[in-house]
Amino acid sequence: LSKIELARRLHGVLARGEPVQGVTTEGRTASGRPEEIAIRTPRRVVRVPAARFREALGANELKSTRFTVVDRGDAMRFRGTGWGHGVGVCQEGLRAQAAAGRDFRAILASYFPGSELTSLGR
Repeated sequence: LSKIELARRLHGVLARGEPVQGVTTEGRTASGRPEEIAIRTPRRVVRVPAARFREALGANELKSTRFTVVDRGDAMRFRGTGWGHGVGVCQEGLRAQAAAGRDFRAILASYFPGSELTSLGR
């Protein structure tokens, strides 16, 4: 995204018209996602949770919070992996296996080998 477009999308995070000079990720969760995003402007650095940053950009633009960012001068390049929740399950894969007639036990076993389903009771 161009830095101009990035600033426009971050209107709820930055002051109106505040230009973006750069974006960096800070910290990493156990699943490799950044904990916070630091947005550098000419006057300050604004830190926001990665989920809030993704929400501001749009979930279809930045499909997951598992990403890296590179400054390209007048633009920021976001490179991500996956789309979503980070629990190790591909939603499209789940849907395809269910459509093929596999039951939920077999599907979950394919994603989480060695796991056991139990009832938690009420």
